Formats: sequence, structure tokens, C-alpha cells
Amino acid sequence: MATDTIAPRLPAVAPPRPAAERATAAPGRAGYRLGVVAVAAAAALWGLGGVLADGLFRHGVQPLDLVGVRTYLTAIGLGLIVVVRRGRRGKIRGPAAAPAARPGRWPWLRRADVLGFGLSIGVANAALFISIRLLPVAAAMVLQSLAPMLVVIWECARDRSRPDPVVLAGLAAALPGVALVAHSAGPGGARLDPAGVLAGLVTAVGVAAFALFGHSVTRTRGAIEANALAFGVSAAGWLLYELCHGAPSSLLHVSAAPGVLAVAVLGTLLPFVLFAWGSSRTGAACGALSVCLEPAFGAVLAWIWLGQSLGAAQIGGAVLVVGAVAAIQYSNYRKTLLPGGAKNR
Repeated sequence: MATDTIAPRLPAVAPPRPAAERATAAPGRAGYRLGVVAVAAAAALWGLGGVLADGLFRHGVQPLDLVGVRTYLTAIGLGLIVVVRRGRRGKIRGPAAAPAARPGRWPWLRRADVLGFGLSIGVANAALFISIRLLPVAAAMVLQSLAPMLVVIWECARDRSRPDPVVLAGLAAALPGVALVAHSAGPGGARLDPAGVLAGLVTAVGVAAFALFGHSVTRTRGAIEANALAFGVSAAGWLLYELCHGAPSSLLHVSAAPGVLAVAVLGTLLPFVLFAWGSSRTGAACGALSVCLEPAFGAVLAWIWLGQSLGAAQIGGAVLVVGAVAAIQYSNYRKTLLPGGAKNR
């Protein structure tokens, strides 16, 4: 996640910025470079989060217990950031310049988008952590990285448009890549757990839904506030789940607290903020950078920290998947956002 990541993250194709952000954003070349650094740092932290979570699982922490607590802490952190940002804007603008509340700001459709946004975070996070529990961290992140491709395929089906040749070529490369990751033997002849592979694919679907539901919300609320709302909805869902199934007993040991806090802050909250800040200065192209870097960082950190590694065929499959998704995402960016793109004509 990893989204994510350790966590599933902001929509893999960075969401359009609100008018207020566009009006104030003129980062220039230096700002663009800082944005690239921020996106790369977010990818590294998501990879670190996956490794930290796997370490906790090896010490008896249950994936769903960790998802719930991590969601609560991230929702609180994002909520505090929103409150601080609003306070600063109020001081700068003054009460006379504050915009009046607009009627109809939360129509039922948008409320449904926020609900879907939050629930998709919960599904994606749960599936990702189950996948990390059953698979090497790098393999779980590679499967998750299919999400941007699923978004593009869904948009083609929704618009009844013919897929771009790059999309077709990406599919032709990604599908055998997934097969290699899932079915090839790793070091020592070990094969991946089919349940873990299924959980990784569910993660990709959840992250794709997260991106699609979040698109309209981020346009009007901004990336940070939209994700604060979504994590609030997800936290409410996990609270209901735990009221029915009991408290997260595997986290009651004091020894687990530092690791859980690190997963929540270093593996979720901080990379979300960095990615939002960086992508607001670089545009959607850096989504492809994140897709490429996150599995790479996860693989290196898991090898150093946990002694995990993939077989040669699995590494080849991972390269096919990540390369195909990055090419599709960058092609979609060029088509929709660059001057002269098909949707700008």
C-alpha cells in the first residue's frame, strides 16, 4: 500500500487540483524538482511501510488489527493537517475574505463518492496487508501496481472508446508478467501462496476504485482534505467491524506500539502528504514514477531487512508489470493533460 504502499495511496494518476491550488501554484523548475523528490520519497516510505508491516506480522500481529489502528491514526493525522491549514488560511485572508458557504455543496451523489472513497480504502488496505502477510513484500506491491491499468481500462469501457495502442501493448506485457510473478518458483523452489496472489489482485481493484471514487472529491476538496474525509469514513467502518469482532487483541502488547506507530506515520500519513504536495508541483506524470519506484524500494528494503528475495522469473515478471503500468500511465497523462492531447482539443 506499500498504495500503500504500505498503503493504497492518492489516485495513481494524480488528481486535478482545485482552482484555489492552481491559482497559487507556480513552482517553476526548482519546485518541479522538489516535487519529484517528494514523490520519490513517498514511494520509498510506502515500500518501507510494507516491510515494517511484514515485520510486525512475523511477531504475531494480525493484518486486520494493524489495518484498523493504522487507519485511525492516519485519519486523526490528516484531520489535524486540514484543521491547521484552514486556520492558517483564515489568518491570511481574514474573516471578511472567507468564502460564503455554497448551497448544494454536498449533493447525494458526492456523498456517495465520499462513502465509496472511504470504503475502497478499507478494502484495499485489508487486502494489501493480507497479501503482505502471505507473499514477499515486493510481489504484493507488484500486484498492487496493476491498479492504474485497471483505471484506464475502466475509463475506456465507460466511454466506449477504443483502447490506445499503448494500453493494448501494456496489457499484452502485464498479463504474462503477473503469471510469472504468481506461478514461477522463487528462491529454493518456493511458489507464491494462491490466497496471497488473490489478495494482491483484490488490492489492485480496491486501489483502482479508490482512484475513481476519489477523482470527483479531490477536484472540489483538494487531495489532503479529500483523503482526510475518506480515511474518516474508513475509520468509522473499521470501528463498526471491531465492535462486532472484538478489540485488536494482537496489538495489546506494549512491544508492538513503536512498530504500529511507524507503519501509521512513516508508512501512511507522511507519504500521503508528500505525494499530494509533490504531485501538485509535477503533474500526473509522476504517478508513473511512483508506480515504478514503490516495488523497487519494497524489494530492496525487504531483502536488506527481512532477507526476502524473488526468483529470476519473478523479477522478470515484475519488470514487465511495472514497466507496462508506467507506460500506460504516462501515455494517459500525455493524452489528457499535455498541450495538444486528445481531450484538450
